[in-house]
This record gives sequence, structure tokens and C-alpha cells, in this order.
Amino acid sequence: MRNQPTYQFDRNMIVQPTEASPRINFDELKDVLLSVASDANLERYNSMVSDKPKFLDSKVNMSGNRVAFASYPRSGNSFLRKMIEQITGVFTGSDVPMKDCLPL
Repeated sequence: MRNQPTYQFDRNMIVQPTEASPRINFDELKDVLLSVASDANLERYNSMVSDKPKFLDSKVNMSGNRVAFASYPRSGNSFLRKMIEQITGVFTGSDVPMKDCLPL
């Protein structure tokens, strides 16, 4: 919690955002990731994900749109989660420090 002071635990010990937590809009992120590469899109992408990982905002109803992946121990699950965080800027709960991942 020292690293992410704007996050909190709920009663099930799941990390949840507070009012001060950084957020990102899913539809805007999807548009940027699916768009044709250009300087304007790269600048927009960098401004969206350049800060610490964010939670998805509540402006888009995400019920039913969840993806889960299962893996064997030591098969790269935490590494994949950190890569997803680095690419999308969306908080996954990965416990791997940013310094332990390869730069993109």
C-alpha cells in the first residue's frame, strides 16, 4: 500500500480503487490500441499509459467482459500480467515489480 497509496483493500482483501485512484476509459484505450500507428495516436497512447497502472473507470459497463487465464506454477503468469499492465496501463494486481520486467 506504500507504493500505491490511492488503492485500498475491501473486506475480501481485494485491491480496490479509491476516489483518488488514477483511472482509464476502456473504450478510449481500445480505440488507441486498435488504431493505425501514427504520431498522433502514439502521443495519445503515451499520455494514457505513461503514468502508474490505472483502474478501468465505471463509464463502460464491463459486466460479462472478463478474461481469465490459468497457468502452471513458474510458467510466466506474473510476467504476463505485468506485460499486460505495461501495454494497456490497466492494473492487474501483478506482484512483480516493474524493474523485474523487460522494457517494451
